[in-house]
Amino acid sequence: MIMLIKRNIKIILEDVGDKWNEVFGNNDLDTEHFLRFTFYRYTKGMFEPIPDCSYCTRLPATIDLKEKRKALDILMKLFDRWCIEEDSAHLACARLAWIDKTWLNRRL
Repeated sequence: MIMLIKRNIKIILEDVGDKWNEVFGNNDLDTEHFLRFTFYRYTKGMFEPIPDCSYCTRLPATIDLKEKRKALDILMKLFDRWCIEEDSAHLACARLAWIDKTWLNRRL
């Protein structure tokens, strides 16, 4: 698990056992685990999950720490921007769920 906190928002990126079959419905690729992100908001003295803001990505759980840190940074920046554009944290996260290794490598 790795996390990033900026102002009153926290994001956690972790392997919780999400697999291709469970998330994307393809039985042929059911061995690889993918990373899940969850956004939290600081309220009443603690971080609480933002409703409907936990999604599985297409990032393999095996990516290295540098890639995970970069993914967190990009996710946080896009979450900030897209929440304003979409006027919805849920819609912003739904857009972020499709990130994959190719997407990340273009930004490294």
